[in-house]
Amino acid sequence: MQDFPVFLAHCRVKLPGNTFTALNEVYGREVHLADQWLTRRGLAGHHAQPGTLRHTRALGARLTFYLRDHRIGPAPDQAHALVRLRAVQVALFLRGYLLRWQYETLGTDPTTRLLSQLTERLCGKIRTVAPPEAAAATALSIHLSHGPTGFGLITCGNTAPDGSSVRLPPTGSPYEPEETRYLRVPWRWKFHHHTPHEFNALQVLHLESEDPVLLPAHAAPLVAAHLAYRRSQGATDTDPLFIHDKAPGNKSPELHLRKSVILTCHRIHFNPAWLHRSHCRHGDETGHDAAAAGWMHYRGMDLIALSDNVCSRL
Repeated sequence: MQDFPVFLAHCRVKLPGNTFTALNEVYGREVHLADQWLTRRGLAGHHAQPGTLRHTRALGARLTFYLRDHRIGPAPDQAHALVRLRAVQVALFLRGYLLRWQYETLGTDPTTRLLSQLTERLCGKIRTVAPPEAAAATALSIHLSHGPTGFGLITCGNTAPDGSSVRLPPTGSPYEPEETRYLRVPWRWKFHHHTPHEFNALQVLHLESEDPVLLPAHAAPLVAAHLAYRRSQGATDTDPLFIHDKAPGNKSPELHLRKSVILTCHRIHFNPAWLHRSHCRHGDETGHDAAAAGWMHYRGMDLIALSDNVCSRL
C-alpha cells in the first residue's frame, strides 16, 4: 500500500530476491508500455494546451479505456493489477500528470476492486437468468461501471459481430467550447426522444475517446447474442442496438434498460454502486460529471495535471 514514488523501494526491502526480480520485470515492462501509449495515443493529437482542464479530461477519457480494457481490468490477479497501476502512475508522473489512487475509500482488500467485476462466473449467472437484451445491457453496465444511460445511441454497425467490442458515439471534439459540442449520430436519430441527459451521459462515461470498448472474452457472447437477435429483426448497421420495448425507433430505451439491469443484478446477487438511489453517496450518477463517475471513480482514481513549476523539476 506504499504510494508509487516509494513502491518499488519498499518491495525491494520486503520481498525475497526471486519474487522481487519477477515483480521488477513486470514493473519495468509496464512503465515502458505506458510510456509508449502516452507517446502514441494518450498525449497524441491534442489541440488544447497541456495542463488545462479540458486537456486533462480528454487524457482521462483515453486513460480509462487503456486501464480498463488493456492493462488493469484484464490483469490475471490483484498482484499484477497493483504493480501495473503503480507503473502507470510513474509513467504519467514523469509526463506531468498525477494519477491518484485513494484506496482507503474502497474498504478492505482494495486491490481486488481494481480487477474487472465482469468475471466468467458472473457472466455465467447473467446468461442463466436474463434474456439477450437484458444480459447484454447488464454486461456493458458492469464493464463500464455505469448505468445504461446513453445505450440507446449504440448502433448495430458499431458492435462487433462476435460481441468483443463496441464503439460508442463520440460527443464531438473534447477541445471545443461547451456550446459548440455536438453529437455525431445518424440524422434520423435527431428526431428521437433522447433527452439531453443521455447525450451528457456520454461525457460522464468518459466516451470522448475514440477507442472501442473491449469486452472480456467470456462476456462477448452476451452482446453477440443480442446483436444476432436484432439482426434477425431486420436491423441494419445504422439501427440502434437497444430499442424501446413499446416504441422502437422513436423513444429512448434507457428507462426499461435500467429496470432490466437492476432486476438482473438482483437475481445474480450483484450490488453495483452506480445503480444505487440518489440518497447513496456512491449512486445516482446522473448528478455527476466526468470527474466523478465511471470506471475510474469506482476504483478510487482521478487524474490531476501538475503545475508548470513541478513539471520543470521532473
